[in-house]
Amino acid sequence: MTRRERSKVKAMQEHTYVYIPIILCILTGIQTTNASALGLTCTVCSATHLDSNITCTWNTQPNVSYSPFFKLQFGTSCTSHTSWQVCSSSSDGSCEIPFLDCESTFDRFQVKVEPSNSGPQTISFYKSDIAKPLPPEDLTVQADSSKQLTVRWRMHECTDLGINTYKCQVKYTSPQNITGTSNATVDFIPESSSKKLKRLSPYTRYRVRVRCKPLLVGLWGDFTNTVEARTHASAPSRGPVVQTPEDVWLDYRKGLRNVTLEWEALSTVDYNSRVLLGYHIRVQDVRTAEVMELAVNDTGSQTYTRTLGHLKLSGYRVNITAYNEEGHSPPTSRIIPDRATRPDPPRDPVALATSDNNLQLSWQPPAEVGGIEIYIVLWCELETDASCLGQEKSMSVNGSELSVNVTDSWRPLTRYRFVVKAENSAGQSGASTAAIGYVQQGVPSSPPQNVTVQAETSTSLLVSWKPPPLQDRRGVITTYRVYYYVTPTISGQQMATVEQNVTVRIPDDSQPVQFSLSELKPFTYYTVRLSAVTSQGEGDKTLPTGARTREAAPSGPPSDVRIYDVNVNNVTMSWTPPSQPNGIIRYYIIKYGDNTTATEGNHTAFILEGLEGGTNYAIRVQGCTAAETPCGPFSSAQNVETKVGVPGVVQNLLAEFEPTSGDVSISWTPPALKNGRDITYVISYRQKDVSRSDNTAVTTSTTHWTSNKPASTCSDGLELLFTVHARTRDPETGQVFDGPSSTVYLSCDDRPGTAPSSGDMHRARLTLEAKVGIILAVLIACLGGIAALVPQCRKMYKKTNNVPGPADFISDPNQGTYYTIPDGPQTLNNLQIISEQSGKTPEVLDDFSKLRVERQWSHDSAFGSDYGNNNVDLDLAEKKAHYSVGGSSSGYSDVSDENAALQPDASKEKNSLSNNQEGDVADYSKLADVDSNFKDLKVNYVKQDLKTVSPKGSKSSLDNLETITDYSKVAGKKDHRKDLDVNYVRNTGTSGNKPKDVHRTEESSRKHADIPYRENPVPAKCKTVDPDSVVYVTV
Repeated sequence: MTRRERSKVKAMQEHTYVYIPIILCILTGIQTTNASALGLTCTVCSATHLDSNITCTWNTQPNVSYSPFFKLQFGTSCTSHTSWQVCSSSSDGSCEIPFLDCESTFDRFQVKVEPSNSGPQTISFYKSDIAKPLPPEDLTVQADSSKQLTVRWRMHECTDLGINTYKCQVKYTSPQNITGTSNATVDFIPESSSKKLKRLSPYTRYRVRVRCKPLLVGLWGDFTNTVEARTHASAPSRGPVVQTPEDVWLDYRKGLRNVTLEWEALSTVDYNSRVLLGYHIRVQDVRTAEVMELAVNDTGSQTYTRTLGHLKLSGYRVNITAYNEEGHSPPTSRIIPDRATRPDPPRDPVALATSDNNLQLSWQPPAEVGGIEIYIVLWCELETDASCLGQEKSMSVNGSELSVNVTDSWRPLTRYRFVVKAENSAGQSGASTAAIGYVQQGVPSSPPQNVTVQAETSTSLLVSWKPPPLQDRRGVITTYRVYYYVTPTISGQQMATVEQNVTVRIPDDSQPVQFSLSELKPFTYYTVRLSAVTSQGEGDKTLPTGARTREAAPSGPPSDVRIYDVNVNNVTMSWTPPSQPNGIIRYYIIKYGDNTTATEGNHTAFILEGLEGGTNYAIRVQGCTAAETPCGPFSSAQNVETKVGVPGVVQNLLAEFEPTSGDVSISWTPPALKNGRDITYVISYRQKDVSRSDNTAVTTSTTHWTSNKPASTCSDGLELLFTVHARTRDPETGQVFDGPSSTVYLSCDDRPGTAPSSGDMHRARLTLEAKVGIILAVLIACLGGIAALVPQCRKMYKKTNNVPGPADFISDPNQGTYYTIPDGPQTLNNLQIISEQSGKTPEVLDDFSKLRVERQWSHDSAFGSDYGNNNVDLDLAEKKAHYSVGGSSSGYSDVSDENAALQPDASKEKNSLSNNQEGDVADYSKLADVDSNFKDLKVNYVKQDLKTVSPKGSKSSLDNLETITDYSKVAGKKDHRKDLDVNYVRNTGTSGNKPKDVHRTEESSRKHADIPYRENPVPAKCKTVDPDSVVYVTV
């Protein structure tokens, strides 16, 4: 066996111990030291290969010599190498340690380098720690597909693959400097020295290199040289970036549009091939699935634009792909919005008979929305204007056609209805208006129906009618003729009847017609007849019917206006009515100057009053009817001048002293009626108590007068009397007319600078005393009101102990013990008599026949105390009692403070009912409030069963009114006497009774008083009983 073979066998034998020094190294923390100043490091290609020498290197400096040494620290076999041995230098800065036959994996090497200018540097290591394989050899890269490369290499001989396992790293880089790594484990299996690089970019050149290291410990070897390889070409990896499609032209009428597509050129990186051939556009109609395709060659542009012309208004899906020699990219999708809307109905269908006894139907396209693909024609024979006889038939017509010949088994004089619908990509339109068709027409066999005539205006009548029955029309009615007749009267003589007619054209002969017959005479009676007309002639006329036109204002004015009996303030006049009144004259309007007045009725004579005497008037008259604009023109003016007469009284007469001069100033306003143009005023004055003969009079033409003479007659305590009257004069006769006088007084004490008189001071003192008296009266009234409210504000209470009043009290197990009479009626069940006396037990009350309720005042009334009978209604079978409180004549009471007790009564006659009320009253649901000064009015009432009718002549208690008829309002009379009366007021609903509805009844006593009902009486403050809200119970 050779030396090499023995060494290899030895290494294989010791292979199992390779990990022991590694573990020891980790545990002891001993590591390779290479951080010395010399940078001393050692490496070996393989720890097991016999030809692998250890190479150590260090940094060198000029003019410095280095002496390298090595030895084994823990050698067991190589004892001769445990001392420093010279390391053979192959060049400056390096030396090699040969493979030692005696070494083992447990041997630790120590290397020392001694520089000539400094101390030595030493490192130690296990051989396995410094294993650094040489770069793999024979590196090749081969493309498998567009996304995969296969990398192969051969490990260096020194790696000793039979013994060692390596981890190799494949590093690859694209032209875009995108780097990737992929690891492979390499052992003695030959196929392990390869790696497939996946998920690469198509048609991309990659730079590949490989390095390796021992699997567990050791150093990475150097990379191999770079080898380049390109992946295969493939279809583009993505589609272009496409902008949102835009409509550049759209026509709803034609149903077409042009849409522009714009996209960005594909990046060369995404070509996935040497060249890009172009782009493919696929346009699919979303509704019909129709497809349109086109190709765009790649020209090297940055952006591309294409217009899709004459597309429908439907929605489309657009897919754009990029393609090369290998195929197409994934599509980029965009949606072209659906702009289509359902079309409008076709217009103006017309059905005409043809020479071969068929019908030709024509129409116009929809007004707004087009793009019509087909038209649908439907027809049927009509049984009525709205319903078909049998099933409707149909046919389709190309959307470019607007007429069609329709062939069917047509019948003469029979009506057929046609409608047309349009259809486009958005759907079907509604039906067009109906077209009526006959293959043969005739003359209508009956006239129009339901003819009515009524006045519309003063010059028109509204004529309404319905068409003849469908089976009688025998064709399409195109027009109606309206005949109207009038018999004129001239000078009271009827003339020959005049006939006129007018033609009315209609668009649809199935609809009722209204026609305004115009240019007629006002307030004139016309007779009307109608006929229907087809293309074959005119049918029969209807029976006559008529109406009178409305009234209008008279066409002319009244004539022969006369004025006579002219006086100061009135004239008498007459006239003749208008010759063309155009209705019935209801009244006349008379205009005089700027004023007007109206007469009552159509009288033609009138006394015009309220005129101004001595004044010229232009008087005109117009007649008026009941028309909306009732009055005609005025007559020509009739001029008249009224007579001069006595003037009226002067107005607003005022006398006062001038504040500075002390002169007397008198002023006034003219009379309402001056009754003359020449007017003056006469002023007279004197002292108040002096006889009229001492008057001083002056005359003026103005409405004011100032003088110092009246003031000279003044003295303290005196008053001056001034009178003023107007005076007119007739300029023709010179006659003078004096009007009535106005009087005013002026106190001399009001002169400027005059001290107050004793009379003034006396009046001031009286005024002050009156004010003080009023204030005192108000205070007394307020105190009285407060005193009256105090007892009313007391509350009811339930007794617990030390209850004042009688010893026996009413008890109800459900409601407790009552020590006061509750507000309003109450029903008590299982009545007991409760005694406060010790040793007495409650006993059930079973005999109510001799019990009555009395009340006792629990407060000290300023008006005294009083006992009054109250009422209890008993139900022996049910053991129930109903209590109500009676009235008092004390003038003041408060129900909430009254104590009630059941006490024996020798005779029920003591509780007899008042004979003031007899009748049939049962339900009193409202009690009218009365004057608050009457404090003690309490009327309680029970809602009884209406079936229980009191015997005729039975009497009702004043406090518990038990009659049968329904009166829902009760009015009370204010009276301070005990014998109160109640007036029953019949219910008239929610609005209440008006005062006039309250009437005396035979049941009322002589003290009865009718008191009006008040809708919402205001209760007193703190009042504990509201009669309108009490609970009514049935006993």
